[in-house]
Amino acid sequence: GTLEARPVTPTTSKIVYTLFFDNSMLPDDAAREKDKEARRARFTQALQNMKTLAEGGTLPPPPPAK
Repeated sequence: GTLEARPVTPTTSKIVYTLFFDNSMLPDDAAREKDKEARRARFTQALQNMKTLAEGGTLPPPPPAK
């Protein structure tokens, strides 16, 4: 994958994250869809965290280890 910060204005940027993945080794369409949605959720949260930090915010503490 690649990560790019594109300037939008003199004080703002847009993060562009491009990811290629292959989950064809999974047994069926349902498993591939479940995998895709789990990855999408993880990456969406990671991008939101990057945005929060780039804007000077802080992240909540991680959940306790199980």
